Amino acid sequence: MRIAAALAMVLGVLFLAAPVVSAQGPATSAAESEWTGGNGWCQDGICFRAWAGTAGVEVGWRVETDPARNLIVTRRALQPALDAAPVAIADSGSEGEFSYLDDDVAPGAIYLYELVDPDSAERLGDALEAGVAATASDPGGGAGSHLVYLPITLKR
Repeated sequence: MRIAAALAMVLGVLFLAAPVVSAQGPATSAAESEWTGGNGWCQDGICFRAWAGTAGVEVGWRVETDPARNLIVTRRALQPALDAAPVAIADSGSEGEFSYLDDDVAPGAIYLYELVDPDSAERLGDALEAGVAATASDPGGGAGSHLVYLPITLKR
């Protein structure tokens, strides 16, 4: 019951938010290493990645399934405090490559991004952590500031 209520809330937020998602047309046969070489994964004809940029977190996904699956990208804060419910930020309902710039993120915070099938409430693949740089002062007392990128992800 809690999953159904959470999914209903996610879908409601998705339709209210009306995010701008760019699509690159039919999916190409790009190498999976382009998707999995960093903060991403590919599984059963679907690829997903998230990475920090200067203006926010760039989220991308590729759908190569027949028929194409309707998918939702959700986000929730991981640090400084874990959000109770994920927020839908983008969706797609066709085959192709999609991207979304999540610019509603705070510098220095870490977010958890997931790809969800709204028809089954199934979370696909692994959740991805990403955040944008925070400005930090030089701890040695020097002039200027530095950009700090978190998290540093190491493959286990």
